[in-house]
Amino acid sequence: MGNDDSEAVSILQHEVRVTSQLWGQCGIYFGEESALDIALVDPPEPFLIAVGCDFGLPASGGQINLLVDDRSLTLQTRRRESPRLVALHLAEQGERLGFRADIEKNVQIMSGALPTFDVSFRRPSGERARLRPMPDRRLNTDASLGLCVGTVDLSDGLEHFTNIDSMTGTLEERSLLRAIVDHDPSTIDIVIVDTFSRVGRIGESFVSSEGGSLGNLILLNRAGLREAGRSFALAHELGHILLDYAGHPDDYGVDTPWSLMDSDAVDGTIFGPRHLTLEDCRRALRQSGPGSPVTLLHPG
Repeated sequence: MGNDDSEAVSILQHEVRVTSQLWGQCGIYFGEESALDIALVDPPEPFLIAVGCDFGLPASGGQINLLVDDRSLTLQTRRRESPRLVALHLAEQGERLGFRADIEKNVQIMSGALPTFDVSFRRPSGERARLRPMPDRRLNTDASLGLCVGTVDLSDGLEHFTNIDSMTGTLEERSLLRAIVDHDPSTIDIVIVDTFSRVGRIGESFVSSEGGSLGNLILLNRAGLREAGRSFALAHELGHILLDYAGHPDDYGVDTPWSLMDSDAVDGTIFGPRHLTLEDCRRALRQSGPGSPVTLLHPG
């Protein structure tokens, strides 16, 4: 975005300013742009391994062969072990090698047999350890239990979720987000990428009420910013977070192209997607204001 880092920051500050103007209909303001915590970061190296991959099938027996930094980690899996149990054993093996292990549960997707688990390792200094398969061995010889190292390669676009895995996100999304967000549920993290891997998507939001391990997070691509008044992508995705609702008013009803929360508005005029209803405002304060399970909005 822009010609250099400072211009990229300026573009994001402008986007937040426009978002505050739109949500000002509800008396909601996102603060001074100069006070925003904006960082330009590189994609992470592989640091996360998904036990169960997408479908969470139990083990049938085999061996996991993994390099954590330059140290060999091997683990024998046994028949009927769940992804959760294998993740725990994998973490124990890593800790025996001197690393600190983190395990995060993913919600079971609609087509999955069991929940899957993401395991990552940190060095004693706190930095993430790099994961990779051993060069002379297969990563996993278990015929049923999936094991996937998360890799973020944005050269072909970020692989985004579908309706099937929207609660957990794709492995590439989780690998990116778990590496750079602040893990504070009382803040909203926004990550901008160049593009998504499939056309037709300019923004995504991870809503806490979905029950996933990722929440109050937004992903946008550059097209979402270029759309500007035709979609107001950032303000729209923030609406999903504040309203605590993943749907759209026109999903199963009459199209509402004037609504900020419309699913497919592309009208850049004053009649375009910039309007919020009184009920939208009430719901945002009810779901995200003082007294809500996680307070995102505070009296100014």
